[in-house]
Amino acid sequence: MGTRQEQRSVEQIDDPEDFTHIKRLNEIFDARKNVRQMRQKSLHAMVSNQMKPADALSLYKDSVESYIMELEPIMRSSYPEIGARYWQDVDLGEAEFNPPDNISGSVISPEQPVVERFYGVQTIIDIDTIPVSWEIEQSKPRQGKTFKTHTTVYNLPREIVDSAYRQSNDFLAEIGVGVRKDPDLDGTEGGVL
Repeated sequence: MGTRQEQRSVEQIDDPEDFTHIKRLNEIFDARKNVRQMRQKSLHAMVSNQMKPADALSLYKDSVESYIMELEPIMRSSYPEIGARYWQDVDLGEAEFNPPDNISGSVISPEQPVVERFYGVQTIIDIDTIPVSWEIEQSKPRQGKTFKTHTTVYNLPREIVDSAYRQSNDFLAEIGVGVRKDPDLDGTEGGVL
């Protein structure tokens, strides 16, 4: 019979589930840390004109997508009921899409901005862009009025990406992984408390 320390070491070696769980948590926290870094980097690059806003948003969205993909096995397998709520149903908010300024002609349909509501953190994985079509009326000499459809492709808005990140952190808090408030996002961030 060995000492208590030897018994504890043997138990840890014999229990690969704990090792896997700890490794998974470390990967999740690394991915979450990367999100904060990419968010700051993308905002700085955009503000300093080092990067186009769409490219900066893409950099940030990719990091949130990686974080959510790290959480997916836990959401779907370890905590299926809670996970399904966050994966599919949690309200990420709505975004308003206005017709672009460079359309020649008058927008006749829809007359109001298009408003989309987004649900579930899987949105970050499933949606890269949102195509919105506008019916345009143009007046041309000799042809009179013509109508055409103009489709504009919008990126998933930063507010929706932020919301998915916050909701992912809320999922971790709900399953008992301690997190601290993130003042930058008014959500949660940090490590195990």
